[in-house]
Amino acid sequence: MITTPADPITAFLTAYFRDHLVRDRNLSPNTLVSYRDTFKMFLRFASRETGRRCTDLTFDDIDAACVRRFLGYLEDERGNSVRSRNQRLAAIRSFFNYVAGREPPLMDSSRAVTSVPFKKGARAEIDYMERDEIHAIFQAINLGTPTGLRDFALLLFMYNSGARVQEVADLRVAWLTLTKPYRVSLLGKGRRWRVCPLWTATGEALRDYLKGRAPRNDDERVFLNRFGRPLSRFGIRNVVKNYVGRAVPRMPRLAAKRISPHTVRHTTAMHLLQSGVELNVIRGWLGHASLDTTHHYAQIDIEMKARALEHCESTFQRSDEPGNLPTWKRSPDILDWLESL
Repeated sequence: MITTPADPITAFLTAYFRDHLVRDRNLSPNTLVSYRDTFKMFLRFASRETGRRCTDLTFDDIDAACVRRFLGYLEDERGNSVRSRNQRLAAIRSFFNYVAGREPPLMDSSRAVTSVPFKKGARAEIDYMERDEIHAIFQAINLGTPTGLRDFALLLFMYNSGARVQEVADLRVAWLTLTKPYRVSLLGKGRRWRVCPLWTATGEALRDYLKGRAPRNDDERVFLNRFGRPLSRFGIRNVVKNYVGRAVPRMPRLAAKRISPHTVRHTTAMHLLQSGVELNVIRGWLGHASLDTTHHYAQIDIEMKARALEHCESTFQRSDEPGNLPTWKRSPDILDWLESL
């Protein structure tokens, strides 16, 4: 039977989620939830516009013009940012690419939808911490308690690896190598694996924390809450906020910054760059799909140095920088190690 634009989209949408996204593409649960929420909003919008039930909507109902109106609704009525608007459009375009590849009669209408352009928005400003600020946070941790041992290992791991908060929450014991050379395997966006080297201090902190916790098996999550359940993204965010608050009396500048787990990731990137590590190594370290993303940090670093030159500063190194934590350095050792993985 030949599908026409007047046919309902229900069967295609079901197959798209059940077969294509889950079985064929093996997308992460977070991506599936994002796509699901997009289509819930989109179908409800189209239902209100057409007066049809969601289950009765056809490809004629959800054409390119409808998609453009939906995107306008997201920005004008829901107050979504350009970035959020583009994320919703990416999900819709993905679905119509799927349809175009399976039903030739729907190819033209599907291509019209996939041609709806992404909107260019202002790039969000990147917040990161200076070296003395991140050291002040570590100095606020009480290592004499089990919670302090966990939080020190958690924050040091985040600063060392630059991992995304979901990557930290998902981390399993089996993914850690806690013998030299210390390293971790991280499952990132797009289900792509990468390997990141760990400082000796990070490996020892993780080993001490896990020794006191005694995991039952290697598939256990690394970071648990006080109830023995995996620490969530929101739990990790609260740990970061807690120690930022504790560090403010020692480092008042922190009070003026909005610091989240992603700020720690930005801090890792900037400190790697300032230590002389090549952009392509940083890209692999952080798991960026494109070097363009990593290049943004280089642009910030250039602008920062230009401002410093304007103020006739003779040095960029703080004399009061704490020295009790490891730092990155450009050396043949780290590059050879990365090359050997």
